[in-house]
Amino acid sequence: MDVVHAAEVNTWPHIPRIRAHCLVEMTLDRCVQKLRKRLSDQSHLAHEAALKNLKNSYNNLNRLNGSSNSSDSNNRYQQYRDMFKRDSFYTTQSLVNLSG
Repeated sequence: MDVVHAAEVNTWPHIPRIRAHCLVEMTLDRCVQKLRKRLSDQSHLAHEAALKNLKNSYNNLNRLNGSSNSSDSNNRYQQYRDMFKRDSFYTTQSLVNLSG
């Protein structure tokens, strides 16, 4: 019983410092989560804009070439879209939501 009491007496003076360290850690975790979410959202918007530009380019090429076969153009567009449809390690939804 004396050992437990001695441990309590020696631990209590350090509780405010431990609490402060935990608050700093939790604040940093929230900041990192917000930044990752913002990066993910920006990356997604940029990706969608690039895909829209790619599709418009294919449509314009078809019009210039007088091609009536839009399925070939759509197939090539789908291939390119799938090729660039890769999530970054830092922006995957599972990692964005990891700390919250």
